[in-house]
Amino acid sequence: MYFAGMKRFAEMQLAKLVCGVILSKQQVLGAVLEKLAALYGPVDFASEGMDFNAFTDYYNEEMGAGLTRHFVSFERLVDRTTLPGIKHATCAIELQCAVQGNRTVNLDPGYLTLGQLFLASTKDNFFRIYLGQGIFAEVTLYYERGGYVDFPWTYRDYQSAAYKNIFLQIRAIYKKQLAVLR
Repeated sequence: MYFAGMKRFAEMQLAKLVCGVILSKQQVLGAVLEKLAALYGPVDFASEGMDFNAFTDYYNEEMGAGLTRHFVSFERLVDRTTLPGIKHATCAIELQCAVQGNRTVNLDPGYLTLGQLFLASTKDNFFRIYLGQGIFAEVTLYYERGGYVDFPWTYRDYQSAAYKNIFLQIRAIYKKQLAVLR
């Protein structure tokens, strides 16, 4: 029985890399996407900018007011175990884009499967699982009966219908990719 489980583990499906991009007025989305694409390949989905400050002013002191959030996904599927390295790489991009020690971009990478959306975090909490390299994974949303459902800990913006609709669009792209792989 143990070995049968190991075989199943070895055949784990690749996941869809997604990244939330919060931008200040100083930053241009195209430059950030070029940096991300250089690491993770072509972008296959990019959302319109949404008013991040409608949900929170958490980053205003560092990044200024009027922040927008975009979501992107990438053609190349990823091994789920690479999430810590991806988080470290996106933190490096944030530092490259910083002005006078303040971030002008905040990158929130994660991955989407057919059943869940996971986000990477450097912060521990009871609902996050340690992956290694100082990085935790959080199940942020799960998919059920044609839509995404949140948890009590899900960030308020991720609870919004607009964000969930974006993840449905990305999930549809991912589902087509998996069908081709079979």
